[in-house]
Amino acid sequence: MIGASVVSRFHGLAMGAILVGTTLLPCPSTSADEPATWIARPETVRGYATRTDVEVREDHVPSYTLPEVLGEIDRQAPKDEQQQAWNDRRETLLDVFRNNAYGQAVPAPTKLEVETIEVAPLASVPGGVRERRRVTATLEGGEFDFEYVLYAKQSQQSPLFVMINNRDPELSSPEGEEFIGFLPVPEILKAGCAVAVFHHSHVAPDNPEHFREGVLSVVLPEGPRAADAPGAITAWSWGASRVLDSLSDHPLVDAERAAIIGHSRGGKTALWTGACDPRFSLVISNNSGCMGAALSRRAYGETVNIISRTFDYWFCPQLQEYGDRVAELPIDQHQLIALCAPRNVYVASAGDDLWADPRGEWLGLVNASPAFELIGSESLDTSDTMPVLGQPVTRGCTSYHIRPGRHNLTLWDWQQYLRVARDIWKIGETP
Repeated sequence: MIGASVVSRFHGLAMGAILVGTTLLPCPSTSADEPATWIARPETVRGYATRTDVEVREDHVPSYTLPEVLGEIDRQAPKDEQQQAWNDRRETLLDVFRNNAYGQAVPAPTKLEVETIEVAPLASVPGGVRERRRVTATLEGGEFDFEYVLYAKQSQQSPLFVMINNRDPELSSPEGEEFIGFLPVPEILKAGCAVAVFHHSHVAPDNPEHFREGVLSVVLPEGPRAADAPGAITAWSWGASRVLDSLSDHPLVDAERAAIIGHSRGGKTALWTGACDPRFSLVISNNSGCMGAALSRRAYGETVNIISRTFDYWFCPQLQEYGDRVAELPIDQHQLIALCAPRNVYVASAGDDLWADPRGEWLGLVNASPAFELIGSESLDTSDTMPVLGQPVTRGCTSYHIRPGRHNLTLWDWQQYLRVARDIWKIGETP
């Protein structure tokens, strides 16, 4: 049985001691003959000095104990029994996340209709096409529809990225095909993939006064939300799954090879979608931070206390109960990443994005390793050292990078995701 992971305070470059079960692993060294690790730039740390409610100094991170990934699973049991035990454990963890963080699921529709509104060739990609599509979902409480844009190449069936656009809606289909690094459509198509992008506010408005006017208006009763009622993140996640539903038989899309990707709040949504919907074989979290990939118990940068009050409508109301007592929160984000096992997970950070806690995102990923190990998949784990800027690392099903710069989704980020996707899906290789 795997015991709780205990992470000590971080001093200087040393990660501190990490206790897994009863084995004390040595903290990574920073001697000249061993690899370096990322550390925040002092000038970036100083930039937060005026914030009395935010901590970005590693030596002020409290000691904490992480809740277990595997629970009471017997590691000595036969493999088939372990697999069934993980399936049961996975359902239990999903329920705990629903009850305390993201809320109960928005039901899958009883009927889904798809309408292609417009098809146009792409000038920027030979053979590329843009389709504007509308999805109409029939739910018990009524109908709800939203639109998305699909980019693909003619005469080929391509693996698919489903992207949550939490920036300007015009980025999904820019005038004059002036694509930017946030959604580099030409590079995605040239890499042999397709991409379907929807704007999150078209499913649930990203606004505390209006978030219930989207799909949640169909499923939530009027009045105060119940403690475990879904918030906007669960609504956006529902939208991502409906996009995948609608492309299951599209002639230009191979929906059996699908990734979910999002940045910031979209990255939080991507992880929750990957946890809930096992059809996504690659889950990509870009700068997702608090309640995304970053460990909540580190209380570094944006905290549960801050996010559950500033963006209370993203989550279920119950999360606020743990704002000032995060050590009592029954889950932490390494377990969310573990729920994606044995599928592929890519977590990415930015060096100056201390609000999102880059080291906490790394630790969220590597502390998910017991789930991958149980299922027989390799992954980055707590014995690994967080890499330096601009050096992506991959082991088995998990990947990570931290790039220079601020909170953003860039072309360089996409290049790393496409590289890993090509390896996972064997794009361009002869069967």
